Amino acid sequence: MEPEISMGINVEQKMEDIKKIVYKYFHVPNIPMDDLVQEVYVAILHKNNGKSAHNPTKSSFGHYVYMVANNVSTNMVNRNRRKFGNTLSLDYVSSDEKPMIESITYEMNMMDSSHVDSIEKSLMEMGEWELARYVRSVRSGAKQADIRRAMSYNGIVMDKIKIRKIRSRISKMLENGMIKLS
Repeated sequence: MEPEISMGINVEQKMEDIKKIVYKYFHVPNIPMDDLVQEVYVAILHKNNGKSAHNPTKSSFGHYVYMVANNVSTNMVNRNRRKFGNTLSLDYVSSDEKPMIESITYEMNMMDSSHVDSIEKSLMEMGEWELARYVRSVRSGAKQADIRRAMSYNGIVMDKIKIRKIRSRISKMLENGMIKLS
């Protein structure tokens, strides 16, 4: 007869190990690490009472905690995105029908049209023609499908993933101060 395998994780006993894994691998913007760790503790405790309790014959302790923490982190990011809106999307159209690039926050100040002009100019000076073209096309107020079509050239089709990468590059350049604002 095989020995009985205990399912689940004793959170009180493994608290420090769980905390180490979460601190090492996870970070959710605008959420304190202690809150994230607490959410992971709660998720593990919840899973201990259900079908998803940790089974040591199927996965290691670290892998299980990583999986739970990853799910908790993803849920927190999505919750924040729903709560605060997609503020980093440069082509997000707000209720006043302006693309977000017209009003994106930078160092807690709202950018006006002259800032957007300087973003476009800085991108051109840096030789980032594709990014500058995107800024200009977004400012026109065109629909995303039209922007993707307009930015496609020489057989290179701009799909949603490429546009997302362009937006991400512009956001990172703004965050890192690489783009000069007048």
